[in-house]
Amino acid sequence: MVMSKSSGFSESVAPFSQQPPSAHGVLGTDGRLLIPAALRDAAGIKRGDKVFMRIEDGQIVVESFRATITRIQRIAAKYKKPGESVVDEFLAERLAMWGEDE
Repeated sequence: MVMSKSSGFSESVAPFSQQPPSAHGVLGTDGRLLIPAALRDAAGIKRGDKVFMRIEDGQIVVESFRATITRIQRIAAKYKKPGESVVDEFLAERLAMWGEDE
């Protein structure tokens, strides 16, 4: 019986030290979840910060408001036409609606 030599894994995996931080947690009896400091630091979230939470593919995603704004701007940028000013367009619509004398 002739066995062929395995070519090994073709995927490249980042070294363990370069992986994003992860942690285990426990949901308290009151429904609260403590986010460990390493995860808060990596996400740029400080104690007392307001965060945005959503369900994505069955997972709870928690992000800072800054990250939420950046994500929404990235999504909206796909729909913006080059050279178009949405602010100018908005103001022109309002002037047309209310008249320029207002």
